[in-house]
Amino acid sequence: MAIKRYTADADTTIVNAFQSNLKTRGTGSNAGAADVLETFSIYDRQATGSQELSRILIKFPIDDITSDRTAGTIPASGSVSFYIRMYNAKHSKTVPEDYKLVVAAVSQAWQEGVGLDLETYRDLTYGNTGANWMTANNSTTQATATIQFNNNSAAAYDGETFTVESTDGTSVVYTLDDDTGTNTYGDSTTNIGIQGGPNAIWIAGRVQDAIVNSSNAHSGKITVARDTSAAATATIQFNSDTAANYDDETFTVTSTDGTTVVYTLNDDSTSNTYGASTTSIGIQGAPAASKVAELVTAAGNNSSNAHSDKITFVEGSSATVTLTQDVSGQPGNDTIATSDSTDITVSGFTGGTGTELTLTDSGGANNTVTTSDSTDITVSGFTGGAGPWTSVGGDYITSSEYVYEKTFSTGLEDLEINISHLVEKWIAGTQTNYGVGVHLSASYESYFSQSSGRNSGSVVFNADGATKSYYTKRFFGRNSQYFFRRPTIEARWNDAVRDDRGDFYYSSSLAPAADNLNTLYLYNYVRGTLVNIPDLAPAGKILVSLFSGSTENTVPSGSKLVLHDGNTNVTGGWVSTGIYSASVCATASAAPLTELFDVWHTGSTSGDRALVGGTVFATGSITPSKIIGGMAAAKPTYYLNITNLRGSYRKDETARFNLYIRNKYWNPTIYTVATTTPISTTIVSASYRVFRVIDGYDAIQYGTGSDEHTYLSYHISGNYFDFDMSLLESGYSYAFKFAFYDNGLSSWVEQPYVFKFRVEDYEY
Repeated sequence: MAIKRYTADADTTIVNAFQSNLKTRGTGSNAGAADVLETFSIYDRQATGSQELSRILIKFPIDDITSDRTAGTIPASGSVSFYIRMYNAKHSKTVPEDYKLVVAAVSQAWQEGVGLDLETYRDLTYGNTGANWMTANNSTTQATATIQFNNNSAAAYDGETFTVESTDGTSVVYTLDDDTGTNTYGDSTTNIGIQGGPNAIWIAGRVQDAIVNSSNAHSGKITVARDTSAAATATIQFNSDTAANYDDETFTVTSTDGTTVVYTLNDDSTSNTYGASTTSIGIQGAPAASKVAELVTAAGNNSSNAHSDKITFVEGSSATVTLTQDVSGQPGNDTIATSDSTDITVSGFTGGTGTELTLTDSGGANNTVTTSDSTDITVSGFTGGAGPWTSVGGDYITSSEYVYEKTFSTGLEDLEINISHLVEKWIAGTQTNYGVGVHLSASYESYFSQSSGRNSGSVVFNADGATKSYYTKRFFGRNSQYFFRRPTIEARWNDAVRDDRGDFYYSSSLAPAADNLNTLYLYNYVRGTLVNIPDLAPAGKILVSLFSGSTENTVPSGSKLVLHDGNTNVTGGWVSTGIYSASVCATASAAPLTELFDVWHTGSTSGDRALVGGTVFATGSITPSKIIGGMAAAKPTYYLNITNLRGSYRKDETARFNLYIRNKYWNPTIYTVATTTPISTTIVSASYRVFRVIDGYDAIQYGTGSDEHTYLSYHISGNYFDFDMSLLESGYSYAFKFAFYDNGLSSWVEQPYVFKFRVEDYEY
């Protein structure tokens, strides 16, 4: 069994197409319970340059894949490929030709919904469960953004803008205007009059009022709150009791309104001198640091000081002075610098609040907020929102490692893409499984452009899009009545065991190097179950040595045989639970041995069987053959049979099928027929397919490509394979067919035999 299918556990179609009235877009519609999925692009139908799109969302049960890997049902990463498979649904409408579909990982959670209508888009979610073009789910968490004003001067903001977009796509450019005290509102612009504004807190209040005003385009869509006003505080600490240590040292302070004063400590005077941007503080004879703090406090609060009525100085304990901005707000959060960081410890202003606005989007889209003045206006885009898509039409990861494309010629093809990298990321948990989106690539989706370079409401900005229509590609959905047409992730891997014990050949110059190697297997069954040899798998080392036989050729005898490379041991390896293999090349003598014995062990590298050393795990026997050239061309024709085929199988079982194969024109002697059990011919490259008998539908096609997932195994008894009946729909009859690779023709040849069986929910 080298195929495992995982049917989608959620899918839906989302559209921005117009409803039948060609006026209202069906952006609120959902088709999560429909039996088909649809993607299309329509250009210019409703009006010149109009755009109508449909996209598919689909999700798969990655937890089931992870569990199967943990259980060993599917191989480790690198040994299995994962394909997304979606099947064409025929319909009566026009089918697009010559285009590309994109399969891209979705970046947020979405809901399937229960809508059915893919014609008029009447099944609207109305806030109920289900994704649509605008909203991923109905579990809306509102997004928030912030705008902070950092300058107390109204003139600094004159002509500056910030731009906000709400969930419904309404984008408004807000312009601050110091030439007027009134506001002007438009559909996409708002002019806010801030003339004569005394500080940033007042300006923030004006902006808050303008955004929530009933005349503003964002009224009822965005709410605004302002942080509580608080004044910023800072500290200056004096650390030396020697006044001379402060002589000519400075500290520099800026008030909320931007007034900067350099304070100089002067040990040559006992009086102060005040200027517009400088203050000299006389500290001559100050006996201690606390006295210096006292003098600084008095100078800072002096009515002649430039910071009078702007900053309040308060002397505290431990020669510390606390400075508090008289005007609240974030503009007061400024640094304090000093020329003497040893004797003067400063801590800049913090805690100023009252100029930050928090915007809450009623829909919750995580849209950006931009500004023309990043110095005086600090903005942070909307975050924390859930429910609405960040971008209309779905949120997809744009990194190339999560985006896949396939070209369609006729538009009737099925979709099959290897998405192993993405699935492995889902399994590893390094990428959250939100499924994938399936839709036309950007160059085939309809053109739409606007000056801002952004989506406009429900319409996708696509300046490089197509100016023709691609309508309409449909796939069967997970709710389809057709078992084999439901979308799946198909895991494929090559689990063929090629055990040459029954087809062992001596090395020959007639064969290429690869065909001179024989692979042998050891199967460690304990109480009927394969288990690893303790302390050996998978990192342990197992050795294999060949011996000749005793006189009766029943047991190994003598010393280890020297192999083609001069060694007497080959190193084997762990294949899977309880299974080990080793590849051996043996050279025949002039009188070749008719029986070889392989001994699996851990031990010394030379010596006879008694000196193998370590532990002997198992001993097997081999009947080798020699490669002999012929004088006539032969084209083998085979007879084959499944020796253990039953009439019916349970849906939940994995069955092993054993094949008997021989040359159709085999002509044994009478003695051979009477005394020998016929030996099955081993076909090295053989593959199977399964079709439904009633209509010939290929349930499992030949997997003879790079994945080799339908190859037959072989061992000493011939070819065999395991098959998982859950891959088939119960209640129907199926049949196996086989193909063998013909090296002479360099192609696969299907054999004429058909082996029928039935799959039931239970076995008769």
